[in-house]
Amino acid sequence: MIEKARALIYKRHSGQTRKGKKDPFTNHLEDVFEIARSLTEDEVVLASAYLHDIVEDTDTTIEEIREMFGKEVADFVASETEDKRAELDPEKTWKIRKEEQLYHLKNNRNKDLYIIALSDKLANTNEMVKDYREMGDKLWERFNQKDPKEIAWYYNSMADIFRLELGDTKAFKELKNNIDFLFNK
Repeated sequence: MIEKARALIYKRHSGQTRKGKKDPFTNHLEDVFEIARSLTEDEVVLASAYLHDIVEDTDTTIEEIREMFGKEVADFVASETEDKRAELDPEKTWKIRKEEQLYHLKNNRNKDLYIIALSDKLANTNEMVKDYREMGDKLWERFNQKDPKEIAWYYNSMADIFRLELGDTKAFKELKNNIDFLFNK
């Protein structure tokens, strides 16, 4: 299942890059997978970690994921998929999308879901720390939300949720250190 998920992300995310960079998008997915693998050996969770952005960022549907990987993987991927509201400006929908994600995580307390989400947020903040060290506050210009205070609210809120189930893990502690470095100065 894991190798099938990996093959699919390389096919469907082919040619995509990270926002404002030339790095292949699949680098992020590999990072998320490796972080998740440090937290679990469950192949459903690990396949879902690889696939967490596939519906949001490609033309792949939840139904296709369900057919290829089963209901549990499809449910995890759906939980990680934002409603981007394609007809609206992403800058205008940023806050509502993040509020929806936080609400969903708070109300669906599930350690496996938290592993996937924490792995994604840690991979994101690892990249942000590296880039911030190179470019300083220009980093924020690449995002839909350009106000670091708003981004700080989001990541601190995520950390508060993850603390319940994963607060004693190395990955959580790394996430918290990244958040403190980027935002809680």
